[in-house]
Amino acid sequence: MEGNIFDIPAFNYSTLAEQVAKLNKRAVKLGCEPMRLTVVREFEIERESPSGVKHMHKRMEIKLEGETPKFNGWSLLAAIEMQPNGENLVRCVPGKTVPEQYRMTDTHCDHCKSDRRRKEVFILGHEDGRFAQVGRQCIVDFLGRISAGCLAARATWELSLLKTCENARDEDYCGGFGEFHRDITEFLAVVAIVVRRLGWVSRQMAMDASRDGQSTSQIARYLITGKRDEPMAKFVRDNQLYVEDRDQKLAQEVLEWARNQPKDGVADYIYNLGVSCRQDSVTYKTIGIVASAIAAYQRHLDKEAELNIRRSKKLESKHVGAIKERKDFENVEITRMRYCDSPFGVKTLVTFQDPDGNVLIWWASKELDDVEEGDRATIRGTISKHGEYNGVAQTELKRVTITKIEPPAASAA
Repeated sequence: MEGNIFDIPAFNYSTLAEQVAKLNKRAVKLGCEPMRLTVVREFEIERESPSGVKHMHKRMEIKLEGETPKFNGWSLLAAIEMQPNGENLVRCVPGKTVPEQYRMTDTHCDHCKSDRRRKEVFILGHEDGRFAQVGRQCIVDFLGRISAGCLAARATWELSLLKTCENARDEDYCGGFGEFHRDITEFLAVVAIVVRRLGWVSRQMAMDASRDGQSTSQIARYLITGKRDEPMAKFVRDNQLYVEDRDQKLAQEVLEWARNQPKDGVADYIYNLGVSCRQDSVTYKTIGIVASAIAAYQRHLDKEAELNIRRSKKLESKHVGAIKERKDFENVEITRMRYCDSPFGVKTLVTFQDPDGNVLIWWASKELDDVEEGDRATIRGTISKHGEYNGVAQTELKRVTITKIEPPAASAA
């Protein structure tokens, strides 16, 4: 076999190598030389996924090479199957061709010179350029020592090798192991928009009998691997699941945080989270824990924010206003936005901090696309509760209206 070069996703190489090794075991039994799989080069390309995420995609050029089985200089090129309507089906060995004249050939055999009724004939090619059409029963005599069944088995082995390499070009290639791979940055960006629009739903929450839904990881996987058909398009439109810059930014931040988690002195969850996120791709085995990285990172940020408030000597959160009072708050910062699933749809927990360090929270029953964390705004809300969370006083608001404060325009040079 002349060298065949295939361009494949880098994460498919290990699975492909295992499959080639397995097929090569058959080569020994068939008396064939095993094929060699080598990496020609590794490279990256920028790719935009169907979900709208741009990322660098690692790929490889691999080469499959070795000697096609030959017998006295002859090798199998094709099998011609005679069809009931008088036409012929030409099944070539991958990488081989036969002259077009064999598409219309009859059932004669060049070895026994007879032209009798046959279901199929074989086209053999010699290394000196000759061709021969031989019937199944004549192959043993024609080649001297090999049967048609053995020849077909060797051809099937060769076909399987090439088909395996062809299949490895597909990102959904699983090599019979039921596995899949997707770029981890792309996946986390999709998780970010799913959380923002639909709220975080763990696998355990999704399994709850009172809920009839899917986990966040299942929805994200569906979005990046499912068919681009009308039901999916409608699902994306209805829920506005379009990845934005903020989602890609959050995915990068989460990856950096998770990849830097220590390997010692931490709980198993954090350890496994770090291991899973330090991979370039997400698989069936890691999809759940990688998806949870968004929620874990946001919990980390919440704890950091609470610690910062406690450590601050100048600013200490206090309760403000009176219960049921409708009050204006100027120049508050939106410090956190968390999206939670509920029986009535997604709810957004918005945390504000006023210039005096007082913490205000609002459970919004809608999606807030016009503001982001870090924005400053003037808000009006009705004080519904004075509470405390992790030792930090917070004032809960309802019926909030937000007027975003635009950042001052850069002064002209």
